[in-house]
Amino acid sequence: MIAVVGPGRINRGIAQAFLWAGHPVAVVDLKERDDFDTEKVGDIVRAEIEQGFSVLAKLGRIDEVFAREALARLSFHGAEQASAPLGEAALVIEGVPESLSVKEPVLRTVSRLAPDAIIASATSTIMADELAAFVDRPERFLNAHFLNPAWLIPLVEVSPAARTAPETVEATMALLRGAGKVPVRCAASPGFIVPRVQMLAGGEAIRMLQEGVASAEDIDQALRIGFALRFAVLGFLEFSDWGGLDIAQAAGDYLADRLHGDHYRAPSIVTEKLERGEKGMYAGQGFFDYREKNLDAYREGVMERLLDLVDHLGFFPKADCARETPP
Repeated sequence: MIAVVGPGRINRGIAQAFLWAGHPVAVVDLKERDDFDTEKVGDIVRAEIEQGFSVLAKLGRIDEVFAREALARLSFHGAEQASAPLGEAALVIEGVPESLSVKEPVLRTVSRLAPDAIIASATSTIMADELAAFVDRPERFLNAHFLNPAWLIPLVEVSPAARTAPETVEATMALLRGAGKVPVRCAASPGFIVPRVQMLAGGEAIRMLQEGVASAEDIDQALRIGFALRFAVLGFLEFSDWGGLDIAQAAGDYLADRLHGDHYRAPSIVTEKLERGEKGMYAGQGFFDYREKNLDAYREGVMERLLDLVDHLGFFPKADCARETPP
C-alpha cells in the first residue's frame, strides 16, 4: 500500500503513477472537514485521476479495462479514517502546502499513525533535515520531489537527510523504479537539481523579455526547439564535454563581461579540469570519462536519439529527391 497525504494536484498525479504501476493507493486528507466537504474533496480527487486515465485510454496507451482496474485500487480517506491506511502503508508521501507550520503537524501525525513506514515529503523547497525533525525515527525519512505532471514526468529527486538510513534510500528508489520512475539522488540542498536550474533559466528568459531581446513568443519558441530538444538527449555536463570545457569557459567569460554578471563565468572546477588537460569528450575526459568509450558509436547513438525526437515533433525536414537543386 502507498499512502499519499494531501488531496492536492501533485498528490493526485503521484497517486495515479503508483496506481498505473499496480499498487493500491490511499489518498489521505488530514485536514479537519465535515462529512460533506470530505466527500466532496474525495470526489474531486477521484474525478481528476479518472480523467487522467481516460486521456491515456483515448490516446491508446491503455484500454478501459486497465483504467477500471487501476481506479479500483484507489481509496480516499478523511482525517477520521486516516489511521487504517497509514498503518498499512509501506511508503507514505506527504504533499501538503510548502510551509513548515503546515507540514509539522501533518508529519507528526503521519509518524505516529505509520510507525513502520518509510516517510517521504514531496516538497520542492524545504530541505530534508528540517522536516526530519518532525518524524519519530528520522532514519526512515527523506524527500522525494516529483515534477508536475507527476503521473507523466519520470524523474523523482530523492534527497536524504543526514540521519536517513541507507536502506531507506535504497528501498525508496527501488519502489520508484518499480513504478516506472527515474530516481536520482541529490544532497540536502535548496532547490534540489531541477528547480535550481529551472529558476535560473526561467529568470533569464524573463530578463531577456524585459530587455527587449526578443518577443515572448520567440523566446519560448527558441527555448522549446533549440534548448529543450538538445537537453532532452544530452545533460548539461555532457553537453559541455561535447563542446569542450575551454569553449564553455570562453563563452562564459564573454557573457560575464558584456552582460555584467559574474554568474555567467564558469565555476572554478572548469579551470581545474582545463589545467589537467581534461577538456572534454575529444580529450578523453571532462566531467565524464570517455577513455573506454567507442566515441563513434556513442556519437551515433546520441544523434539517433536526437533525430528520433526532432522527427517525432515534426521538425525534421522531409527529403524530396525529386526537388530541383536550388540555384
